[in-house]
Amino acid sequence: MGTTKEQAPPIVQPATKPDGSPLSGIYWEASNGLILGPAVPEFVAQDRDSSWIRITFEEAIRWINADRLRSKKAFDAQSLFHSRAQLGRNINGMKGSNRTK
Repeated sequence: MGTTKEQAPPIVQPATKPDGSPLSGIYWEASNGLILGPAVPEFVAQDRDSSWIRITFEEAIRWINADRLRSKKAFDAQSLFHSRAQLGRNINGMKGSNRTK
């Protein structure tokens, strides 16, 4: 007889509030470091070691590991940072400026 333990299948349930209404949108950190979202959770899954949230984002079904979840505040801060970085590139790369030498 082997000594390996059988792993129970994950438990998958609809992602809803106790009253049955949908949850609020979530944000998560993608593998490239960007924080994406919002997307409304559709299902949650729990196995022995981790929790997962199933969403549909940009027409693709994704399972997000719960440890990748981020706040809306982090998402907004990232958006502000990228906007400022883009603005800086536009200003620094501007041709034909009216600056005097």
